[in-house]
Amino acid sequence: QAQRERAQIRRLEGMLAASTHELKTPVAAVRALLESLQSGVLPLEKAGPYLKKGLDSCGHLEHLIESILTYQAAMAHQTRLEKMRVQQLIEPILEHRLGSVAGEQIFCELGEIAEKQVQAAEDPVRVILENLLDNARKYGEQKPVRLEAQQIGRWVELKIKDEGSGFSPEEAEALFEPYQRGKSGKKIHGTGLGLYLSRGLARSMGGDLLAESAGPGKGACFTLRLLAGTD
Repeated sequence: QAQRERAQIRRLEGMLAASTHELKTPVAAVRALLESLQSGVLPLEKAGPYLKKGLDSCGHLEHLIESILTYQAAMAHQTRLEKMRVQQLIEPILEHRLGSVAGEQIFCELGEIAEKQVQAAEDPVRVILENLLDNARKYGEQKPVRLEAQQIGRWVELKIKDEGSGFSPEEAEALFEPYQRGKSGKKIHGTGLGLYLSRGLARSMGGDLLAESAGPGKGACFTLRLLAGTD
């Protein structure tokens, strides 16, 4: 019991430190924009592009807060798992992104897995896939992203594949630590908080989140594993 409590404290301390750091950047951006408008340094008629950046920062804040709240609920065992069809989980997320993220190209190939059931919770799955799709858009060099599905034994795997910067295979586990960079020292997937929270959410549902890449410049694949439900 003492070991579990210490582990929980370390996890909460790590998340608090990471989330505090992650929140500072968009807050600073919005504050700078408002101060510039207030002082007149930035005339309102020229503020269009800067207002868009401010709104993007607000969107980032909203998503981060939702991720943290969902993670906290999962860690407190307040998340109830249900048997849900894969299509039922995926469809609303894709509709939302295609309607709100300009220029995003997502090719979804679920095949017969679309009708398979998984043991999952809607909010955690949404947060995980949103984080993975955000990463794919950020590091995918504006190339199309693929969402594929397969079943291996008791697992249903949802794969997000991009054709972007990739990473060295030995860096894969470091991506899931908040603010841990790979050995190359380059800015790569996972330098923020999203993957850390996403793996925790996946494991809270009895699943997992994995990363793989053939190397720098060769794209990346993130796999969300969920327990298959009985049909």
